Amino acid sequence: GMSFHVFVFLFWVTCDLAMHRRRERKRERRNEQLASVFGLLKDTVPLTQLPVNIDEDIGLGPVAVVTPEYDGTTCACHAAIQAQFKPSCGEPKTSTREDESDGAAHGGHRLSDLAWVELPPALDPCMGKLSEERTIRKQQQLATTIGYIRYALESIRASSTRPERIVVVDFGAGSGHLGLIVAYLFPDTQVVLLERKEYSIKMAEERIASLGLTNVRTANVDVAEFTDPFHLGISMHSCGLLTDAALDRCHEQQAAFCLVPCCYGQVTVAEDRPKSTPIQACVTVAQFGAVSSAADFTVKAGKWDFLADPNFQIAKTCMVLVDLDRCMAPAFSSYHTCIFTFQPPNCSSKNNVLLGFPSHFHPQTQQR
Repeated sequence: GMSFHVFVFLFWVTCDLAMHRRRERKRERRNEQLASVFGLLKDTVPLTQLPVNIDEDIGLGPVAVVTPEYDGTTCACHAAIQAQFKPSCGEPKTSTREDESDGAAHGGHRLSDLAWVELPPALDPCMGKLSEERTIRKQQQLATTIGYIRYALESIRASSTRPERIVVVDFGAGSGHLGLIVAYLFPDTQVVLLERKEYSIKMAEERIASLGLTNVRTANVDVAEFTDPFHLGISMHSCGLLTDAALDRCHEQQAAFCLVPCCYGQVTVAEDRPKSTPIQACVTVAQFGAVSSAADFTVKAGKWDFLADPNFQIAKTCMVLVDLDRCMAPAFSSYHTCIFTFQPPNCSSKNNVLLGFPSHFHPQTQQR
């Protein structure tokens, strides 16, 4: 009996060691591929020669900007948004109307503040089933994203082609955590919650009714089936290829976008990557797949001090490369696109925000 148990124990240890070695070999192969990719980009197509402006400090402001007219200077979009940023760390601030008075030049709000106490309780993530810690992180994510959306709406309103009513589509809206806040804060907009899951649509419709909102509707269809005209596309952590589908719809409608990507590893199954000419010139499909896979970084519960983790820093670089490839795709050659980071950056490991304008909505164009 004893020898059998010893055999089982030794067998288990052997299998565990074998699995550990396989994981290590897989990680080593991935790191070799990534080192090759980073080296090629540095030596063959330095980022300083791409139409981008890389900000080494991932904790504040823009990470990159992509524009057909990039001249190495800070663009109007960056300058305006940077002016609204006030570095924040730790817990989200509960702002008051007095606090917001110094942001009056930007619609009465600083970019990273959202007065949760002044919103209906049904819009606050704390009313859901999230833990207190996750609620705080979700509040921070929503507050930052709303700040970018606010700027996008102001740019569209200021354009010479301003529509009578701005239509905003929330792609992969779920039960409306982002889209319903937009509808409440900006009653002059018409918001469409686009979601293919019926149970999420039912929850969203119940929330719309309870809030008494009249400027929002639902669309229970797949993104590819949605052909209605709109002016701004938004999303919060749109998984994998959903971000690309949303970008496709925005391009078709020549609409602006404010999207937060997620699940970068799903991009590895796409056969059309890389899309952009500069990255195609030096990165193979297999190498780009390794980049997409490495962009996924999982945070363990309670471990929010990941910014200094070397694995996250690799993932952040990979996220930026995947999103740069999206933004530099030929379809968006006439767009002005910025890649920003959540504030605070550790409220999510998937902390990129893509903000893009077609030429007729571009804030810099309006200044000419």
